[in-house]
Amino acid sequence: MNSYQYIRKYLFKYLRYERHDEYLMMCDTMNNDLRLTDEECMFLLNKFHNQTNTSCAHSHVWSNRVYAPMFIHAAALNGIKSQVCRMLPDHVIVFDVLFESRGNKVDWHCDHESLGPFINDNPLSAILNDDYLSVHFNLTFKGGNLCVLKWPLLSYLHHLVNKNFDIFSLSWRILNILTSPIADCLCVQKSNTLGRGNIFNNLALHSVSKGEKRVSYVLRLVRKKMVYTSKTCIHDSVKTSQDCLAFKKFLSLMPPHISKNEKICASDIDWEKLTIPEEE
Repeated sequence: MNSYQYIRKYLFKYLRYERHDEYLMMCDTMNNDLRLTDEECMFLLNKFHNQTNTSCAHSHVWSNRVYAPMFIHAAALNGIKSQVCRMLPDHVIVFDVLFESRGNKVDWHCDHESLGPFINDNPLSAILNDDYLSVHFNLTFKGGNLCVLKWPLLSYLHHLVNKNFDIFSLSWRILNILTSPIADCLCVQKSNTLGRGNIFNNLALHSVSKGEKRVSYVLRLVRKKMVYTSKTCIHDSVKTSQDCLAFKKFLSLMPPHISKNEKICASDIDWEKLTIPEEE
């Protein structure tokens, strides 16, 4: 390989990344088939409005967030759960999130706070390998579009700023001002069709465009046998924000005999044990 080919390969891989996993490319063409039924949307909206979070972090962006209600394991969502598991066989669903916004734009960012329960020692590799995926559903009409830009080095830079200075910090805002013109022009905009599921890498740059007041449902998934957690990691994640207090219940899933710093594969945990009780 000559110097030109090496540089071209490097730029292709790290700066302007295109999806390389065959099943993820297949998912892009199959997303039309991944959607919530009207009954599933109504079930989630009813549950969300009955489980209002009285203290929401980052309330200027989200008027309400509910982390890890584990609605995905309810019998009413068996249909969409089966679809997601069938479409993403190399990943496992770990928890879900419900967001409500006033319709404002969610600026470009890479998730960090909501991935606190998991050990992410090599974020660039995790970005390249799609170790952390999400499926995003709009539960309301005209709720803005999910936009994604998977440029690994730029995403990695955002990750470092988010991790070390916090999201919405001055450093993050400056980086966002510089990033937004590029991302807005070159991003892939996903459909905002009610109930349609859009798969994306939540360690890569993403945003949600301005729209009507919206409620979104998101499933968090991790790659099997590649993502780890520990008691210490979960305990520390609870301290991140008020919303992250929900992660405390994950400690009940950890084997009692392991030490607080011992790592365990996230895909070896039985997340369904946190299934919500069925109503009579």
